[in-house]
Amino acid sequence: MLVESVTNTKPISLALLRDHLRVYHTGDDVNISSALDAAVEAWDTESLRPIRDTVYSQEFDSVPAGYRFGAGPVSRVASVVWYDATSHVGTTLAATSYRLSQSGHWPKLQFLYDYAADDSASGWWKVTWNTTWAQPADDVIRAVLMLAATFYDERDQLTPIEMRANTVGWNAIVNRWKWPAT
Repeated sequence: MLVESVTNTKPISLALLRDHLRVYHTGDDVNISSALDAAVEAWDTESLRPIRDTVYSQEFDSVPAGYRFGAGPVSRVASVVWYDATSHVGTTLAATSYRLSQSGHWPKLQFLYDYAADDSASGWWKVTWNTTWAQPADDVIRAVLMLAATFYDERDQLTPIEMRANTVGWNAIVNRWKWPAT
């Protein structure tokens, strides 16, 4: 699974983190902004439930029917492309050829045509989808603020790996909200 693009919009502002840190001047905004960016990136990477709008893609050796998306929540399937095994030419499927279906709480890719029965089974597939989480839960925001505060407070003391281990509650919150493995 690849990250194709990420918006820079995040639900936590520099001002909110500065208030959380009780820093009442703008002189250290570069360090605070860096800590916030690192914490948001850590959340998006570890939870696979990004708080920034993100576009993912994944390639498959066979028809990806029933694919449970590896990151979400899925707001839309941007494209499904089948590549011919010999010519490597891509054919984009019309949006009417597939849909998202729910399997419990998790969306799956469902085809409305039997692609496994014809030549489209030889070749490979690429599915691209968008994730959006407009209102992350309060404890998610709290986790990102805690990690950013740790990054900022310990900026001269620890390596990045040691800093994450220091954050009490980070793993508990990430594991609670983690997108399930496919």
